[in-house]
Amino acid sequence: MFTFSDVKGIDVGVDKEKNDVYAFYYTVKFNDGNFVDFFDGSMMSNNDKDFELLITDFDEKLKAQNVVKTVSKVYFEAYSIGLEKGYVSRIEQLFLTD
Repeated sequence: MFTFSDVKGIDVGVDKEKNDVYAFYYTVKFNDGNFVDFFDGSMMSNNDKDFELLITDFDEKLKAQNVVKTVSKVYFEAYSIGLEKGYVSRIEQLFLTD
């Protein structure tokens, strides 16, 4: 269990992995040194909202708490090729810092 004051920062971006595979990451770093990457592996939601919308809501709450956010869009365009446009638009919202 954590509170928003336990969050030290957020890292958002796309990594280029082996064989030109791109992986989106949204990593929350905590003051105690622990971290969670919400997009590492599979994504699912247990309510009517898509997972990326839940993260967007969470992201807005963290931004309201003035949590520092580091963003890297270097590989975003390559990552988005072939993905559904609505999904890409929702994910792109996570790159906003204000």
